[in-house]
Amino acid sequence: MSDIDLKRKAEELEQTLHKQFEVIKSDSQTWVKLGGTVLISGLVTFGIVRAIQGRKSKKIEDAVKRLEQEGMLSRTPAPEDRYYYHPAPAPKSSFWAPVGQRIMMAAFEFVKAKVMADLAERIHKNDSKKH
Repeated sequence: MSDIDLKRKAEELEQTLHKQFEVIKSDSQTWVKLGGTVLISGLVTFGIVRAIQGRKSKKIEDAVKRLEQEGMLSRTPAPEDRYYYHPAPAPKSSFWAPVGQRIMMAAFEFVKAKVMADLAERIHKNDSKKH
């Protein structure tokens, strides 16, 4: 091989190398765009999930605060930092609640009987006036 053949071969290899670089550049631009799209969509998804979890945790914190104020929950001091549930005592039955209900039902029956008697009397008077 002569110098001219070697120079020609070197130019061909150089041109092939330039073409390969151009192809790699165009492919890498596609990959960079795709990677950027994936990165941006991941960040948006992360932000949405964080926002939703933040709302839930805030609601939970508000509920816990309300229960602590009502005395139904108590928190131990650190390092454990646990919550303990103190259920409200069951309502005690009393004698006066059923008696009050019975008196009210009797009063309703009494009023109903009076109203029905007055209504029947009015109807009877109206019927007697017409005849």
